[in-house]
Amino acid sequence: MSSRRFRLALGGAVVAALVVPAVALAGYGAIAVNEHSGDHELGFASTRAGAERAAQQACGASCVILVSLQGACGAVVRVRHRYTAGLGATKQKAIRQARRRAHRPHGRVISWICVPRGGETDYGAIAVNKRTADHELGFSSTSAGAAQAAHQACGKGCVVIAVVHTGCVAVVRTGKRYTTGAGPTELAALQKARRRSHRRRAPVYSFICMS
Repeated sequence: MSSRRFRLALGGAVVAALVVPAVALAGYGAIAVNEHSGDHELGFASTRAGAERAAQQACGASCVILVSLQGACGAVVRVRHRYTAGLGATKQKAIRQARRRAHRPHGRVISWICVPRGGETDYGAIAVNKRTADHELGFSSTSAGAAQAAHQACGKGCVVIAVVHTGCVAVVRTGKRYTTGAGPTELAALQKARRRSHRRRAPVYSFICMS
């Protein structure tokens, strides 16, 4: 299957992104998948039903909700024409569970999502391994705690490239260079990151929004 594009249905804005971005938003999150076409969408809202509705509406009537969560991470892997979801405290744990449930240790990850539990986290952070291109999110009641959580989840060789308290941070990747941008909304953050990278169409590598 060729690499498909999907949209991040965040706060009413629609942002094009390449598989697979890291996304986090305080509240609830959901992943909807069209099991025939392979299209998939993310939805966020202050309630579980709202997040599922946002993902469903963005994906279309033929899609099904495979992940719906708060205070955790979720992932969806594809093995042939079968899609399997997994949950975990971190992105990697969610991916491992999805692959175990699919009985394929190397099942292809098509989407993943991390959402902090509302009211329990004030700061979010993004850590990146610039050699392997892996990245993780971390959340805590303090900026130092969020940075530490992201670094621990990402592992050896990772560096923390963004910490956010309110608003959004986007990360775009051009070659081996990672550029961040901050803004009050996900679209404003993405636009700033692309301006700073001098690439108007630089693909979204990671996203995090905190309210």
